[in-house]
Amino acid sequence: SSITGGTAGIRVEGDDSEIENEGLISSGPGDGIQVASSGATWITNYSSGAITAPGGTAIEASGAGTTTIDHWGLISGGNTITGAGGIEIVHNNAGGVINGTVSLGGGSDLVDLNDGSLLTGNVLTGLGSDQLFLSTGAGLTGDIDMGDDGANVETDVLTLEGTGHGVFDGNAVEIEDLKRSTTAPGT
Repeated sequence: SSITGGTAGIRVEGDDSEIENEGLISSGPGDGIQVASSGATWITNYSSGAITAPGGTAIEASGAGTTTIDHWGLISGGNTITGAGGIEIVHNNAGGVINGTVSLGGGSDLVDLNDGSLLTGNVLTGLGSDQLFLSTGAGLTGDIDMGDDGANVETDVLTLEGTGHGVFDGNAVEIEDLKRSTTAPGT
């Protein structure tokens, strides 16, 4: 099944909302999903799911709340995932492909690129104490910019997970702490 819209495929304005996608959510000129919530929003994009917006942003989180994205399918757009003043949590899981830039803005954001996932674009986390987890088997073919926090005392952390060799094809700036973990996440 599919949902297609002009300004947005889906717009979330209420608090504590959940979207589960196993089909296509799209908007040609606008955004695939717009989140304008001050509460919690969960977006699950399963392996058969696609969220696309060739002329806009696939997922735009402009509210002050927390938006959590669990992803195994395809997310693609002019921009793929954007955030503003809220907290964005992005889990790109095995089989997940994000084609384009992830630009999260203010807030203490988290991006988790798990083994078997691919992000073909930049990761820009903006202001806040942000975290980026990059697993050995994940692919990242863009730059990492954890955000210039100015005189603020926020700490941006890049954690390299797993053992063996991986490939990161880009530049990394504004990282205050670099960690290495050989333990699988959640253990």
